[in-house]
Amino acid sequence: MKSDFGIFTIVQNEKYFLPKLIKYYTQYVDEKHFYILDHDSNDGSTDNLNVNIVKIFNKRSFDHAWLVQVVENFQQTMLSRYKNVIFVEADDFLYTLNGDFIQVLSDHLKENDYAINTGYNIVHDYLILRKILI
Repeated sequence: MKSDFGIFTIVQNEKYFLPKLIKYYTQYVDEKHFYILDHDSNDGSTDNLNVNIVKIFNKRSFDHAWLVQVVENFQQTMLSRYKNVIFVEADDFLYTLNGDFIQVLSDHLKENDYAINTGYNIVHDYLILRKILI
């Protein structure tokens, strides 16, 4: 039986954002449903974590075609295990003003096959930002 939600990200040396990302999203999904594609991190940021670590490597860190292919392939793997898959970059925090974002997303997906978020880089409410990042 497939679980409802799996979340994954891809990182390389994300010592600042990765702990915040894990803390935020594991409020909504169990750690066993959180995956990190670790692109050869050497700063210790992916050591001793209680989530799934998948080691990947490409000698070029900024190879966009490779990145897209890796994410698409892993998404297909995730879709074989989960009804819904969320991919986020290490500094992406999905948030809704209408309640628990997983519940809002679940409700949306009852009537739609997929959801696309609109990203904004708005940092004006310190209290909300602090709640998310700290």
